[in-house]
Amino acid sequence: MKAGIRIDQFLKFVCLFKSRSAAQQACKKGYVWVEGRPARPSDRVVSGQVLELRLPTRLLRLRVREVPARQVPCRDAPRFYEVLETQTRREIARNLLDELLEEMGGEAPLNPGEPS
Repeated sequence: MKAGIRIDQFLKFVCLFKSRSAAQQACKKGYVWVEGRPARPSDRVVSGQVLELRLPTRLLRLRVREVPARQVPCRDAPRFYEVLETQTRREIARNLLDELLEEMGGEAPLNPGEPS
């Protein structure tokens, strides 16, 4: 038997998804990555691994601290992982735009309504 638990179980057990089937769908759609590669729902998770949730609305990078044996109360879930990075899609897009403009030698335009 392999060490750790299935990634779809882990994501459900630590309240990152409401159901195991939602976690499975996220894996199948390519939203879940383990150690820099797309995860399958059956991939195993062990302590120390870095997971990325590349969801349509945000990016969440986390390191697994401990693998729970069963569902944990959501208030206790954060003790099982360490958040390394979190960004909204808007922040990601803005950072990419800033990088592109910097490479081109320009400055990013101000947002409408932003003081100059």
